[in-house]
Amino acid sequence: MDDDHSSIHSSESDLSIEEEIVPLPVKVQQQVGPIVDTLWESVSQFPLIPHEQRTAWTKAVSSFRSSTLPTFKFAFIGRTGSGKSTLLNCLLGVRLLPTSASGACTSACTEIEYADSDSIDIEITFQSEEEWKQRLEIMLEQVENNSERSAERLSQLYPHIADLTGVTVNELMQAGPVKARLGTCVKIRAKDTAECRDVLRDYVSSSSSSAGIPLWPLVRSIRIGGRFPVLANGITLVDLPGDGDIDDVRNAFANAYFEKADGFILTVDAKRAQDDRPTQEQLEKILRQLVVDGRVVDETVLIVATHTEDAIGDDEIELDAQDQPKLEQLREDLAVISKAMKKKHRSQNDLNKSQYELGREFQEKTVAKKRLLADARIKNVRGKLHEVFLRIRICSADNDPTGLPIFCTAGRDYLALNSTDPPVVFTDAKGTEIPDLVSHLRRTGELRRVRWATKLVTRVSAFSTGIHSYFSEGRHPGRLPIGNRKKALAVLTSLEARNLDEAKDVLDEVERVFQDIGTDLTEAVSKAVKNAPRTMKKYGSPGNIHWSTYKASMKLNGLCPPHDLNRDLTKDILPAIQGSWNIGLNYRIPLILKNAIRSMEDATLEAMSDVIDALSRQSPLFHQTLAVARQNIALEPIFDDLHEESANTISLAQREGTRCFKAIVQKELTDQYQLVAKESGPGCWTRMKHSNQEFIETNAENVFNPIERHVNGLFHQALGKVRERISAQLEELTTLIRLTLIEDVNLAPDHKEAKDHILDLSLNSTPTLVLLQIDLADKRRTLGMND
Repeated sequence: MDDDHSSIHSSESDLSIEEEIVPLPVKVQQQVGPIVDTLWESVSQFPLIPHEQRTAWTKAVSSFRSSTLPTFKFAFIGRTGSGKSTLLNCLLGVRLLPTSASGACTSACTEIEYADSDSIDIEITFQSEEEWKQRLEIMLEQVENNSERSAERLSQLYPHIADLTGVTVNELMQAGPVKARLGTCVKIRAKDTAECRDVLRDYVSSSSSSAGIPLWPLVRSIRIGGRFPVLANGITLVDLPGDGDIDDVRNAFANAYFEKADGFILTVDAKRAQDDRPTQEQLEKILRQLVVDGRVVDETVLIVATHTEDAIGDDEIELDAQDQPKLEQLREDLAVISKAMKKKHRSQNDLNKSQYELGREFQEKTVAKKRLLADARIKNVRGKLHEVFLRIRICSADNDPTGLPIFCTAGRDYLALNSTDPPVVFTDAKGTEIPDLVSHLRRTGELRRVRWATKLVTRVSAFSTGIHSYFSEGRHPGRLPIGNRKKALAVLTSLEARNLDEAKDVLDEVERVFQDIGTDLTEAVSKAVKNAPRTMKKYGSPGNIHWSTYKASMKLNGLCPPHDLNRDLTKDILPAIQGSWNIGLNYRIPLILKNAIRSMEDATLEAMSDVIDALSRQSPLFHQTLAVARQNIALEPIFDDLHEESANTISLAQREGTRCFKAIVQKELTDQYQLVAKESGPGCWTRMKHSNQEFIETNAENVFNPIERHVNGLFHQALGKVRERISAQLEELTTLIRLTLIEDVNLAPDHKEAKDHILDLSLNSTPTLVLLQIDLADKRRTLGMND
């Protein structure tokens, strides 16, 4: 393959999505900001605006200004060698990332984002001194336990130290080449992808760099920005270190990214996905965590099976009744052609076909057979991956499990189609499924940005029309009768009380769901307490761990990679609670919140109608129709945000809750770990194990019970935040309705010029906002979005 040919998007494989000169969400951001700034500049200087109204508008303007074009981080997760970097190159349309670097293909979290620039900007951040110090402690313990890998790595990083025996962490922290890099950030601008690859190799290769030492162990993260079409709609792709990698540092980086990523692309080798049980178990483990996080429910996860162009033996795949005869026919054809080619080789007069024609026909039949087998494997892989998903997806009776988006890609063939190399199996780009995956990612980003843009335009339109209504003549011709005003205010008081009662009932129901989960958690923790002595004994068995590694793990609070006692003690808790956790947090609570907030919105609309009806009877010239009032208040976005913020608050507690088990147990065992780590001399291993066994048998409940308290505390805090947010929003909504519909406006005549200027600004903004709303409505219809 011609590596200097950087671009890999040909006319055949280019995206079918038409490029917009300026994407609509970007256009919205560019046009809405000046409208808000210009209008608010005049309104904020106008005197006589009541403090309450000014406060409401100030808050709205602050919200508009802080609403920036959103981006969405999608992290690639997969075992080393699963083809993440190759797949990323295909998606980006350029050979950007090194796909092999002496065994360290992806050694740091690499974020790739869109930047409207002809060059490629690279930012490399190194670990802090504290992070590297912790890492050195682990490596030195491993060296003490005869770890050749850690010894080799330290020798490469500190070549001036001939013997690591007795070397301390503080001594290594003072070494020049390494110390100079810690806590620093390097920014580089590459003119093209070839230069970018050369730069990255210097920082991700396990061989020495231009600095004289391998830099990849010191790198914390890499950020790359360039004009990549797949990222134009706000998607940021994150290449993570391989999950299950032999290097524990890279594993730690990948695991830490689980909580903060917006979405995940799980990569798995197609052949392993089909018949390798450890690979399926690893995938199942990752999916299980994502499901209990609520990730799958909101469609932020997809699976990519890679290397579908890899060779397949004729007997490796079981074909269906329709394809098996095709395979047999291709075998016969190939046998006939092969025989003819041999005869032709012996005698040029035996056959009419030329050697060239026979060779071409043989090649075509061979590719057709490969394609038939590859398609059969793809079908089997999709089925296997769906089975894995169904094993961990637990649904309530009213919710059937839905599938994940699954793509089976042939990255090497896709690259070959855009170079001088022939593809192995897939002779068309579509067959590689790369264009479909690109379209999926672009659509995902576009959907999210269009939702954001729609919400922003709706709110700014409400802000503009509300200001126009406020400053218009005759909003309330004459003073409202006292009785009428009291009646209208009574409607709003009743509305707020009604919605608060609804919120209380809803949150009580949510709390009952938390209690159901807590009951299952109590049972799971009790089982963990019961099993803890057996787990502790197994961990210290000679067949599981060397005595020196056992001691090292005690010094490091139960952790000496790949051994992790805290993980072993808590590993069965999450699977035990997955059923109630998933149904409660991913189905019941979202449905409860959605129905309740919809009910509050309906009640609010009804109350607004009652207020307008009462005011219209008393003041025939009052022209606030329900549609206009609804627009001025932007009711739908208010309740949409309330739902989204409530759900997000609970989701954060949900994600933290499933990740706390190991850390809590480690914290409770730290004193015991450090106590036994002091043991030395003959028989120290026996004494350490005996002390740990006695401790866990006596104190297991004290070690594990904090898990329940912590999770219950997370849920309690989340519920409190949701309750406060709903109460505050309902109070603000009541104020907003009162200011919009009921309060008298007394604008002094001597400010007529300023008032008219504000009205002109509001009117002048209307065409732009209306056109944006029309364009967004068209875009939503094109994307098949449900309003």
